[in-house]
Amino acid sequence: EPLEKIYGYAVRSSLTRLREANEMRRVVETGIARLAAERRERSGLAVMERALEEMRRALKEPEGFTEADILFHLGMALATGNTMIRVQMEGMRSVQREVSELFSRRSNRTDADWNATIERHRLLYEAIAAGNADLAQKRIEIHFEAADIASLEVADKLGRETDKRR
Repeated sequence: EPLEKIYGYAVRSSLTRLREANEMRRVVETGIARLAAERRERSGLAVMERALEEMRRALKEPEGFTEADILFHLGMALATGNTMIRVQMEGMRSVQREVSELFSRRSNRTDADWNATIERHRLLYEAIAAGNADLAQKRIEIHFEAADIASLEVADKLGRETDKRR
């Protein structure tokens, strides 16, 4: 819980911290996506499938969508079959939660944006399930490129929130 508070404050404190969170996740999760595709542990794939269903049900509901997003990435870690990777991903939940909530609550988020997010996750899942590590890496990179764009969209909001704290 204390770590979640620290990460939460850090991610919301500035665009720089938000970018750092995305950068950290990109570095860690690219390797996870590759290993998940190589190992394809069934329990992880099942969690990813469930998360995709939950994303579809939670369309336009930031809280539910965020939880489904976190579940998807945990499923990816589970698909590696590596306990230490699972523990690491669980430790990053607070970063995932803060980033996902910021992105999901953007006022300019359209239906197309929501659906594009689900589609990026679906394509990543399919690459992992097919055992294609190169494609899984490409899909997770595309996913984080979209996160970089979303970061720019929330930059103004973060700037206003930072100014209020001063």
